Amino acid sequence: HASIAYQEGFLLRPIVNEYLEVLWAVMRRLWQFLTRPERRYRVVPTHDVDWPAIGYKTPWSLVVRGAAGDLIKRRDARLAMARVRAKVRGDFACDPANTFDWLMTISEQHDLRSEFYFIADHTAGIRDGVYSLEEPFIQLLMRQIHQRGHVIGLHPSYESYHSPEQIAHEFSRLRTVAESLDYIPSRWGGRQHYLRWENPTTWQAWDDAGLDYDSTVGFADQVGFRSGACYEYPAFNLYTRQQLRLKERPLIVMDCTLFDYMGLSVDEATELLSLLAQRCRMYEGEFVLLWHNSYLLTETQRQFYREALHILSEG
Repeated sequence: HASIAYQEGFLLRPIVNEYLEVLWAVMRRLWQFLTRPERRYRVVPTHDVDWPAIGYKTPWSLVVRGAAGDLIKRRDARLAMARVRAKVRGDFACDPANTFDWLMTISEQHDLRSEFYFIADHTAGIRDGVYSLEEPFIQLLMRQIHQRGHVIGLHPSYESYHSPEQIAHEFSRLRTVAESLDYIPSRWGGRQHYLRWENPTTWQAWDDAGLDYDSTVGFADQVGFRSGACYEYPAFNLYTRQQLRLKERPLIVMDCTLFDYMGLSVDEATELLSLLAQRCRMYEGEFVLLWHNSYLLTETQRQFYREALHILSEG
């Protein structure tokens, strides 16, 4: 709310792209021989793996608390029972948050590749989840993602954003596990946990660690174009006045921003998503969507995500 974009009412406009088109029109009028690379609109569905499970391998205290919330707040006894069942059975396959196969399938139906960002260390206790990259069920999940042609990325822990050493350590751990599964991508990327990002500290740390792109720059409490741009651009260190090798792929919409922070209805969220997609298409941009695997626990949530991908992919 302190940003100029929000206060002046242009957060929902990719204003840098707008300025660029004005500049390009003037340049073309003066120098008609100029050309520029063509772009094509595309959708990038991303998924921060904060809680791969909410029953399986989850402490009983959190399972009970979550089940109580299902019964009292969400009024969903089925979900409460599913949490407890996954815990009692010790079965990841029946955990309500195990929506990974569903996510990959729906992306494949739209000819999209989902990107799954994994936490590699714990610097803030429970805030960084309760799983480890070394656990067999996580490695099996990563192998399935790789085999189906989707993307594995890094989700650095809560306190890592101002620690270059920690980010390098976590990236090294992820690469070690990924390489043991024969996953060697041409580019490595991801997103900071809780969107915790400090300019230029975090960007420089990612660049130094050898990562290729970041997708953290977006507001948690408002959707839109925080960077003013709707496609990937080179990061820049404001202190050293140097362009980095790292690219920023700005985040446009996050699931909990729509429904928790902004408190929108399904109809309002659908209308806003359509508007942002239309504006992104105008400039052949990249629509980066963040949807957590654990935000698909109910049929209502799944139906909205289906509709969201249809709006973004088909128009």
